[in-house]
Amino acid sequence: MKKSRARELTIVLLAIGVSAMLFRTQISTGIMLRGDDLLSRGDMAGALVKYRHALSLDPSNGAALDRVLFTALQHRSAGTLYSVLQRANGYLSQHPRDVAVLQDRALCELMLGRRVLAARDLERAAGVSHDAQTSAFAAIARGNR
Repeated sequence: MKKSRARELTIVLLAIGVSAMLFRTQISTGIMLRGDDLLSRGDMAGALVKYRHALSLDPSNGAALDRVLFTALQHRSAGTLYSVLQRANGYLSQHPRDVAVLQDRALCELMLGRRVLAARDLERAAGVSHDAQTSAFAAIARGNR
């Protein structure tokens, strides 16, 4: 009897693990939406925790990374900005045409006073999106008004 219980438990745990792997994108999106709810209630720190959790479950979730970057901008903490920039760098090495992440990374770079890096990201975003406004922001970041 004990062996069958142990076997059942093993099968259940394996099924949960496989389900988590198969549905990680959906789970990540659900956690991200909980972060959105926290942010709408003014809990920026709680939202950032949820967004980071969503991103850890699905590192290719660009929407979660976009929210992490945007929330970090609101924090205005250099340590937080440097931390999320590392995540953005890794993500953009795999997804170089994600305009929202490029734009948010540029804003983080600007907040840290790194205008050249910000301008480069804005130029890349403008090249992908063909957006005149993003091109104008890139020129401003470069110092060309």
